[in-house]
Amino acid sequence: MLNYLYQKQDDNNASIHLLEHSLKSLKLILKTDPSNYSLIIQYNIHIGLAYQKTKDYLWANQHFQNALQLCLTHLPNDFKLLSTIYQSISNISLTII
Repeated sequence: MLNYLYQKQDDNNASIHLLEHSLKSLKLILKTDPSNYSLIIQYNIHIGLAYQKTKDYLWANQHFQNALQLCLTHLPNDFKLLSTIYQSISNISLTII
């Protein structure tokens, strides 16, 4: 049981670290290269996944929705990326239910 608790704490710490890093990176890319939509979308997805791991589904969904809007507007033919975003949104919807 103790190993399980340590594993959960490590997972949560890793998610928080990923979240902090991704938020800083997104802020930086928005300042330095705001037309790099592919990278901005990827960071929004990473942030959404990190929020999902920490069970903050509202913020996770917000970042997935941001990624979706950017992708539909600027990269509408990137079906792999769209699929990833829709799957992430679906996973949140299933988790909340």
